[in-house]
Amino acid sequence: GAAASADFANSMTRAQAMRTSTFYTLVLAFGLFQISITVMLLQTIPLMTDAGYSRFVASSMISLASVPAFLSKPVWGMLIDRYSPKKLAAIGAALTGSAVLLIVYSTSNTLDAWVYTGFIMMGFGWGGLLPLQEVIWATTFGRRYLGSVRSTALPFVLGMAALGPVLVASYYDRVGNYDLALALIALCNLGSAILLVRIKDRLPR
Repeated sequence: GAAASADFANSMTRAQAMRTSTFYTLVLAFGLFQISITVMLLQTIPLMTDAGYSRFVASSMISLASVPAFLSKPVWGMLIDRYSPKKLAAIGAALTGSAVLLIVYSTSNTLDAWVYTGFIMMGFGWGGLLPLQEVIWATTFGRRYLGSVRSTALPFVLGMAALGPVLVASYYDRVGNYDLALALIALCNLGSAILLVRIKDRLPR
């Protein structure tokens, strides 16, 4: 009860939140995190078929990633009750970035077991994004005006995520492979992890 009252009393309005640097840091962090999702959903099949895999195997990798993404959500939820959500989100972002690097390397070298491992790792990292980011926005700006704060941030986050596949496809058209572009996407995730771990909670969870 005391925590809920403190949250209600200290919640920021949309205008107040937008006057803080933390608001834009979170927008950037989650935008960088979600870039890997849109890019890998759209580019996995051409990435793997270029490396010699069949379309069936390539499309199956998205399903392979979706299983841990789905099953890990309760795990992330339980971890939120015990640990800092920002640190957990940083771990998820770092795990996703590392997985993308592993996928690029193992695909180009036809290391099947490591390809599968990379997609499972990536799915587990993705699984924490939705539950974690909602708790992070709430503990940073409060729950009273959370809808208006989130609705302001979301178009920018989604815009960054939507731009990723376009830039990666443009790189492929110029160079003829995905390696460097996907390595930069992985670095976006690692950058997201650094940003997230440096933000401090304002309000009790």
